[in-house]
Amino acid sequence: MEGFRSLKWITIDEEKLMDTENLYSGIKDLNRDRYSHFFHSMSDYIELKRLPSKSSFKVLGLIAILENLLTDGKINIRSITHQLQRKIILCNNRFNTPIIFTDHFKGSESNTNETIIRKIYEYRSNIAHGGVVDFEKKLKELGNKNKVVEILDLLVKRTFMLGVKEPQLMLDLKKC
Repeated sequence: MEGFRSLKWITIDEEKLMDTENLYSGIKDLNRDRYSHFFHSMSDYIELKRLPSKSSFKVLGLIAILENLLTDGKINIRSITHQLQRKIILCNNRFNTPIIFTDHFKGSESNTNETIIRKIYEYRSNIAHGGVVDFEKKLKELGNKNKVVEILDLLVKRTFMLGVKEPQLMLDLKKC
């Protein structure tokens, strides 16, 4: 298989392996005190891997990591949603391979990346506050939980990679 290294019992995607190696080498050079929120988020991400992929708490955890990396910490839900919309899109524009949210989440022609990010945060709020998750009507653009977890996981990984590549940008994003 092209692009894969194979052992008798596992197959390794070489692109993911290179991402992991680049992330590790970049993290070694970061100042733990100055980028403590980054290290805290990495630790949370590792712990989050212990949860089954079907757990709704994965969505909460992945969003919490993005909040910790990108938002200023003010507890206004509207502000957090707005900050995440702007800052995720800004980061996404800087990723080596941007995520085209509208390719993953179908809906009306008026769907935008901002709308999808708002819907994902709405989904997170439904979980956190014990609301009913309605993928049939209110959150139909998202499709299902598995798709949301898959895209959030990819988004968090790429945000970590950007943070290693441009640590000052991550500090600036958190402050504004």
